[in-house]
Amino acid sequence: MQDRAETLARIDRILAVVDPRDATQHALRRAAELGRRTGAVVTALAAVHEDMPNLPLDLDAAALARVRERILSHYRHWLGRERRRLPRRGRGVRIEVVWDKRVAEAVIRESAGFDLVVKAAHRKRSWRHTPTDWQLIRGCRVPLWLAAASPWRHGADVLAAVDLGTRVLDKARLNDALIDVAGRVAQITGGTLHVAYAPPLSRLLRDLGLARADRLRAGGEELARRCAGALAARGGPPAEFHVRPGPPDKVLVSLAARYRCGLVVVGSIGRRALAGAVVGNMAERILPMLGTDLLVLGP
Repeated sequence: MQDRAETLARIDRILAVVDPRDATQHALRRAAELGRRTGAVVTALAAVHEDMPNLPLDLDAAALARVRERILSHYRHWLGRERRRLPRRGRGVRIEVVWDKRVAEAVIRESAGFDLVVKAAHRKRSWRHTPTDWQLIRGCRVPLWLAAASPWRHGADVLAAVDLGTRVLDKARLNDALIDVAGRVAQITGGTLHVAYAPPLSRLLRDLGLARADRLRAGGEELARRCAGALAARGGPPAEFHVRPGPPDKVLVSLAARYRCGLVVVGSIGRRALAGAVVGNMAERILPMLGTDLLVLGP
């Protein structure tokens, strides 16, 4: 469990996913700002497609290829205009336009060799339709930054969501990676690193007397002290730890709002089966509720 987590030790190449239907292009602007702060090279990727074979026109393969090239050229010019609208320091963005109606698959394919993918967040979904964000959360092997539509105004602080109670070695390693990556971003933004642990406490467990918030908090705070000690021992970034028993998704959203964090960093287990599509994971559960950016690492 190292691909997405370890590649963000350095940010040299950023892939920004652009959508011609997005009037603001805030993902491109966020990527350009990250490129300015890190010195990374930014490539803007647009995946476009038209269902030309279904048109009632007599076009042979050569004619269809010419039409497709005209469409690609149109979008290259459009993307060039969007690049010129960026602040001066962001105009060195490279441009790439590919022919593919499956955006998620195009991004996963084109992201090889990049350190970070930045895409605008789309926060609504239906159980019958899995949008691009959820496909990328499960399938992208590169750290995925989902940018909120609002400006980056919430603040420079970064919140890392960890599961300190896990007994699975890979998840424990992912905890360390989440903290290290979040600390790296906090250094870039000049903010404070917050580490959140929410021992799960449902209303049913509480009402049946099977779990008590005070005991979960005490146990969680002891785990947080151990984590802070291990973090200091390996020379990790300074961090503020927060332990809040409750539904983890709601706790994380609440903490992000309370500390006005500009970014929340979470891990993804990358479910691809039907159960994963229905149940989802932490990244999928909090995405519709967050009003800020989300960075997803793992599997």
